[in-house]
Amino acid sequence: VYKRQGQGYTDNPKRDEDYTMHASVQHVIGFLDALGKKPYHLVGHSRGGYIVTRITMERPDLVRSCVPVSSGTLSPGPTRTHIMAKDRPQPEDTRESIRWYLEAYSYNREVALEAWIEDALAIAKSEKNLAAVAKMRDGGLLKSLFAPELHRQKREVHRWLLEEGMPCPTLIVWGRNDPGAEFENGLRLIEMFMRHQRETEVRIFNRSGHFVYREHPAAFNRMLHAWVMAHREDNR
Repeated sequence: VYKRQGQGYTDNPKRDEDYTMHASVQHVIGFLDALGKKPYHLVGHSRGGYIVTRITMERPDLVRSCVPVSSGTLSPGPTRTHIMAKDRPQPEDTRESIRWYLEAYSYNREVALEAWIEDALAIAKSEKNLAAVAKMRDGGLLKSLFAPELHRQKREVHRWLLEEGMPCPTLIVWGRNDPGAEFENGLRLIEMFMRHQRETEVRIFNRSGHFVYREHPAAFNRMLHAWVMAHREDNR
């Protein structure tokens, strides 16, 4: 799952102006170019769904098919993320807070396994993550740079979907009970994708929250395998 530079084990941006989703998109494009294996089947969860769609918009030569998964960031309309965040235990880099987040965004709370919590906690406590948080939150880059730039570019993507559309087969995946990426907004996004790309398919997972691939791993993997096999380059 790729969200943005500075998260996970990805190095932090070296410049303040690169604390943006645009910089993350360019980072992934650079990585895919370096691999030299195009075209790719791109799969992106949550904010990663925005990234793979934006890559398809900017570099269609890199993309064989695109699979956005539960992307509230990509979908139109408001999200409940900021509303839910007010109930999250503080500070966020604690076991209690991480457990709350993983459980709150899951339909089946039992998927919040200890190993997952441990991994997330290790990242949250890492020196580089604390530095990124300080830049984004305490340094004000989240409100002054990241959010407004993302909103501007999100409007660009929506306009592109409505006027031109995806140049490749697209599979949109959603959790019916996702509290962060609302189903109603997902339906509006699906309509945007379907306007110009006839090879648009949709898979809705019932009784699933935000982490579809963890709540329904076998079905999710079967779905992706079937999708990739059906859209291999040698099939055409």
